[in-house]
Amino acid sequence: MTASLTVVHRRQLTILLPAIAILAASSLGAGCSTVENDASARVNDTELSPDELTDLVEVVGGGEVTNGDAVRSTIQTWVLVEVAGAQLEADGKELTDDELAAAETVLSDGLPGFADLSTSTREILVNAQATIDAINALSDGAAFVQLATANADVYIDPRFGQFDPELGVLPLAVAPAAVDAPAEG
Repeated sequence: MTASLTVVHRRQLTILLPAIAILAASSLGAGCSTVENDASARVNDTELSPDELTDLVEVVGGGEVTNGDAVRSTIQTWVLVEVAGAQLEADGKELTDDELAAAETVLSDGLPGFADLSTSTREILVNAQATIDAINALSDGAAFVQLATANADVYIDPRFGQFDPELGVLPLAVAPAAVDAPAEG
């Protein structure tokens, strides 16, 4: 099954779930930056602005812009796509114009209101779709994403949470150790 960003609003784009499962299942080992800035998130030198985040939550997070879980899930998706894209570039496998055009066609045909989104949001979604397609074409997407995350510098604005290399974007008040199930005694 190949991934696609074409799903209705009001729920997270379920088509991203197979790719996110691959990404999350890998033992992500990136460093986390603590540099403060006004970006909602940053991977290496690529930033997600607050406006871009709001636009993405409208599409990817089902429009629940005040729901912390929807916002963190959207940031997580953006981070994982950016991490993978950076690794593709580092490996000399940058997305081609044809791959980007194919991704845009998939989104134009299948995502209601795609043409009405801002240029920035459309570009982010097209890049995400093409990147997910590239990951799906790999023989071991999980290993690829694990390497990509280990090579990335990830920053999450503390207003939205914190990045744990193994668990993704968590609420700031949740310690990563607290996410594990308690041991049976």
